[in-house]
Amino acid sequence: MRKIWTLFMASTLFLSPISILADEGENTGIILGQEGNPEGDNPTNEEGVEENTQVPQLPSDELLEQEEQVPPQEEGALEEQVPEAGDGTEELLPEDGTIDGEQPEVELPVMDEDKVVLTLDSTTVFLYGEVKELLLAPKVVAGRTYLPLRFVGEEILEAKVDWNQETRQITVEKDGKIVVLSTTEPKAWINGEEIVVDAMPIVENGTTLLPVRFMSEQFELLIEYDEATRTIQIEKPIVVPNTPPVAAFEFLEESYIAGQTVQAQDMSFDPDGHFIKETLWMIDGDPSKTAASLDKIFKTPKQGYYEISLKVRDEKGLWSDWVSQTIMILPNEAPEVIEFEADQREYQQGEPITFSFEYENEEWESIVAEKWTYRDAKDAVNNYLFTKPTAIYTEGEYIVTLEIKDAYGNWSQKAQTTVTVTDEVLKTEFEDKFTNGQIGDTLDNFEKTNYQNYKEADAVSLEDTKGTMFMSNSPEVVSQKGLLYEDTLIGQGRVLFHHINNFDPVDNQMDRKRLVVIAENRTEVPVTGTISKLTTKGPSDDVLFVGQQLLLDYFNNTSSQILTLQPGASTVIYDSQNKNWLKGQAISGMFDVALEGPVTFTVALLGQNDKIEDIPLMPRPVRDVHPRGTFDVLDKNIFVDLRDEDENTKLVIGKGQDEWVTGYDALLQESVANRGNFGINYHITITAEEDTAVILNPRGNMFKGAIKWEQDKAYLAPSAGYFPSSNRGAFVGVVKAGETKTLTYMLPNGSSAPVLFGFIPESNWR
Repeated sequence: MRKIWTLFMASTLFLSPISILADEGENTGIILGQEGNPEGDNPTNEEGVEENTQVPQLPSDELLEQEEQVPPQEEGALEEQVPEAGDGTEELLPEDGTIDGEQPEVELPVMDEDKVVLTLDSTTVFLYGEVKELLLAPKVVAGRTYLPLRFVGEEILEAKVDWNQETRQITVEKDGKIVVLSTTEPKAWINGEEIVVDAMPIVENGTTLLPVRFMSEQFELLIEYDEATRTIQIEKPIVVPNTPPVAAFEFLEESYIAGQTVQAQDMSFDPDGHFIKETLWMIDGDPSKTAASLDKIFKTPKQGYYEISLKVRDEKGLWSDWVSQTIMILPNEAPEVIEFEADQREYQQGEPITFSFEYENEEWESIVAEKWTYRDAKDAVNNYLFTKPTAIYTEGEYIVTLEIKDAYGNWSQKAQTTVTVTDEVLKTEFEDKFTNGQIGDTLDNFEKTNYQNYKEADAVSLEDTKGTMFMSNSPEVVSQKGLLYEDTLIGQGRVLFHHINNFDPVDNQMDRKRLVVIAENRTEVPVTGTISKLTTKGPSDDVLFVGQQLLLDYFNNTSSQILTLQPGASTVIYDSQNKNWLKGQAISGMFDVALEGPVTFTVALLGQNDKIEDIPLMPRPVRDVHPRGTFDVLDKNIFVDLRDEDENTKLVIGKGQDEWVTGYDALLQESVANRGNFGINYHITITAEEDTAVILNPRGNMFKGAIKWEQDKAYLAPSAGYFPSSNRGAFVGVVKAGETKTLTYMLPNGSSAPVLFGFIPESNWR
């Protein structure tokens, strides 16, 4: 009697169960094992010994490589050859049931137009009533029955079957379902989800065989096994019409405000009850603006009208039609400060000042930033401090302004109020800031103290730290592509670059500009070394901000990387190609090097499609008034002795030609001076008899910098805003009595020299 072996997934399309039938007491000869395969597939002789004892093995890599040397099939190693009618390999059985005049040893199965019949260890297959020949017969290996994959995939399932030679993976795609199998590890991927398989496919003589259980489960096939004829029968897949799903959605609001989160409810469904497997949203019919969720491409849109489209895919792979709706996004209004005042009418000098304000804005939108300024009412309008006043230490009337910024980015108009400070002194500025302040706090100095009148400190210049200082800062404002600076470094060195894009906006749009830094070995031997503290900032149109942030991060940077260059080789140290560098924006960078051999560094401004190798052929933009060149000093070391000092003293650095480091311009072969000593560290070591505050007072106007104490992090100076005039200062720390501390300073790119460091003993704070 025939035994029926059925395996199918819960979602199979076949509606009637299949039973296993046998006469009472009859040994069915097939048991469904733990692997879901028939036990006893391999025929045995009367002693119970298997006749087919040769088990095909997976081909080794070496064998696969040998096979690949054989002229390939049309679609590679996975190809099954299915003979076509009339080629001599396809024959119909004679009416007398003989083959080549001989009676077959086993009764041939009856051909059925609704079934595919394969026989173990036979290459003959009956495909819906037609006889076909396979290159490799179905077989049993290690208790598992294997069938030819491509034949089943293409001839029965009518699926797309592909072979990836590089990954050695097989892909079968049918009705939106994608199954990927590995021939090198027991893994498969069902629509991208990884699963572990019990047995891998077998690749033998260019043909791939797959376990029957996997095929029945994943491809929803009804498979029967007949022990008497040793045949495997596969029912013709039933094609059930699949209605496409219907996409539908609605917005939760009729309109939204720019910056507000747009929310839509997905109401898509499938008439057949199939699961909605995938969604795809699109904005304004633009295929480049698509995503699986709306908030990824349309979370907080700007003002305007937008067409939103949606389509969905069901679990069978069918997509719906696009469905579209138009949504209006209203303008986002800037917040408005409607009330703003100090909490008291008058304050003593040094008394904490507090403020209250109210504003109007969209209810759902938060305020994310505040911008404060204050100035003496008698001062010029532009002579203000960019910070919120917490106390004022000089009698007078003061104008305080406030702006607020909403989450969308709108700034309010300035709100203004007046603060009155009386002649009563609660605390002096020095006493309050040096005792309770933070490093970087601004000294407003409304008394107009001239720090230049402080006594010269007892300072001794120690030996400079030698090395090669490479600086590209001229032309600072660049209007022509080409080589900006180039020279060769060896040993200890530092590279600094700072340039501003001055190209026309249309030119920038048509040919996006890039700033590049290249390291090249122009010798005949390999060169090694290290690059450390590599820091870059920008592009930004706030030049002072770029210089300050570069210095802050450079001081804190502890990174290091190995540089190895073979003869004639080069490497890109920095390339701004992924940044949109616009007109008026600055890019700054700096890093240290330690090189065991000569390395040539090149700074150039290129277009989007310009190549590095084209730099030698490009022009050299003319140098401007800003410094450029190669110098032989990396650090200046100064010792300040305050042990016998009870007066306020000063140390001014970067003030004149006697202090500026001289060098040469490698492109023009002429002497140059590093005016201001950009890129040079000043290590100022201070020792004091009593607690002594240290302040930084820029003397060249327009300043925004940073400092670093030894064994500590770097600090902004000032911590907020910038210094527009020379009467401002920043508190940078206190040297305790009997203590010796070292402060590191460098002139920031974009700021002006000189700067003054003031030293104020505690006895003078009050």
